[in-house]
Amino acid sequence: MKKKFVEVLILTAVLIMGFAVLGTVAFAEENSESFSVNSVQSTVTKGTVDATILTIRENPGTNYAVVGKLTRGAEVSILDQSGSWYKIESDGIQGWIHGAYVDDLYEGVGTIGTIDNVSRGDYSARTGSGGITAVNASKSSALGESITTYSQNYLGKPYKYGAAGPNAFDCSGFVYTVFGAYGITVPRSSSAYLGVGTAVSLDDARAGDVICFSRNGKNVSHVGIYMGNGSFIHSATSSGVIISSTSDKYWGPKIYSIRRIV
Repeated sequence: MKKKFVEVLILTAVLIMGFAVLGTVAFAEENSESFSVNSVQSTVTKGTVDATILTIRENPGTNYAVVGKLTRGAEVSILDQSGSWYKIESDGIQGWIHGAYVDDLYEGVGTIGTIDNVSRGDYSARTGSGGITAVNASKSSALGESITTYSQNYLGKPYKYGAAGPNAFDCSGFVYTVFGAYGITVPRSSSAYLGVGTAVSLDDARAGDVICFSRNGKNVSHVGIYMGNGSFIHSATSSGVIISSTSDKYWGPKIYSIRRIV
């Protein structure tokens, strides 16, 4: 009698353990998909906009339609990458922006995976198993030099009032087109440049700054792009797109303001 009672106890214990194991397996199977999804959704690469105004394009490239605009300091989530362009989401808007103007990359909580092997303009990223782990920014040279290098593609193009390329330019049309190639919208009128960017001195100017000139000391009448080492590139009325010196007898005294836009 005692033997049979012990056998019943053992059988009962085995059955209880079996149900517990089956219940655990069933729970894991039922929730395995959500566990997997959560692990993918836990990390997203984010950054902030480092441009006065940055256009969001429908696809990666300046020839695609504008779907929105961002201002300096706006936070973006990076969804994808195509060359030097990032697909981003910000305040419910998705589109593409040029990666040279996304700063302070970091990993945060989000709904997409991470992006590896990021490199662009004046930024380079070191990646690990979790995506971007560190960003080294050299804001004083590479981006501005890239802009000025690109601008020299138009050397020799004639001046034409109201033109913004590709075969002729007025002064603001030249600056507008060069910055537009990098996804940055700048004023189309010379006189509007005093209202954008940050003013810097000529001593502190760096490649990529916009240099403004005034004939009367009150209004901006001409603009160009500072190249560094006392040189700037611009579309002059008499010569078209040329490189001039800030110490030039004509241009030097007319320097009115230098605007840092990127």
